[in-house]
Amino acid sequence: MNIDEISLSSLQESAHKYRKELVRLPVIALESSTKFMTVRPGIQGKETFYDPEFEAEFAPYATAERTKTEGSFNPRTIETFFGACFFDFDPNAIISSILGHKASQAGNGAANTVAGREVCASVVKNLGRKLNRHLFNAKRNDAGKTTAELFDGFDTITEAEIAAGNISVEKGNLIVLDEKITAQNAADVIKKAVFAANDELREEDCFVYTSRSIVDLYNESYLMSHSGLVYNEEYKQTTIEGSDGRMTFAPMVGKKGSKYIHICPKGNMIVGVDQMSDKERFEVNRYEPKLRTGELYMYLGTQFESLDPRRMLVIQLPD
Repeated sequence: MNIDEISLSSLQESAHKYRKELVRLPVIALESSTKFMTVRPGIQGKETFYDPEFEAEFAPYATAERTKTEGSFNPRTIETFFGACFFDFDPNAIISSILGHKASQAGNGAANTVAGREVCASVVKNLGRKLNRHLFNAKRNDAGKTTAELFDGFDTITEAEIAAGNISVEKGNLIVLDEKITAQNAADVIKKAVFAANDELREEDCFVYTSRSIVDLYNESYLMSHSGLVYNEEYKQTTIEGSDGRMTFAPMVGKKGSKYIHICPKGNMIVGVDQMSDKERFEVNRYEPKLRTGELYMYLGTQFESLDPRRMLVIQLPD
């Protein structure tokens, strides 16, 4: 196969034939974060889900009476936003680095299509890295031009819900720290916050969504305060001490610099995508003689399934 045979038509055929595979690559790149979350496919625009809460009581059979049930469906709405990315690339330069000496071997149309897929995949797969980086701090801006302006991330949603009073100390789903977390106090401060969490949340298997630096500080603090104990044979602590192994650290690249720590079950952190319709696609076109332009279109958004203190606790760090 000659390098020059990686033509526009080969790339376009590959983009069409392997559309679902290529569009999935940015979502796969998110898996370093979403392995601790729940990805919901098939969402275009807004979708509402419910967390019903109704009060009713069992009573002894002989005295049981009809009572009027009161409660709420507690609707939560996730919104995925349609995004696009346009980027120029030189397919011949890419195929040379991917296939090396094999690029000069004879081939056929099918081989060209497969090679075209490799080229397309090489330029698409890294696009998810910025999605991963901004999964928490992204803030929607209709006139924006960056990944960080495509959708509302978890921290952005948290900030809005605190402002609206839906996440608060009074409701029991917020703890505001009055001291900075350091290597000296991290273990004690984090444990104290966790011990103040709702009892039902503490019975759930939860992840602690925070920055890697906070986890490092916890490990440093734990090491200093437990250095004399025989069982302290491992420097890395994966769970919060005193949580019965139910609260596992989930260090996130997107949490770097965040002022929030989220503690909740995996099912409460929702990442919405489409991945099912023809609206999400990858195309290759030519607008300049020596370059090809990749065009990727996809949906993405985030939301909490519930703000109930039995389902989530937010720890706000001091400025």
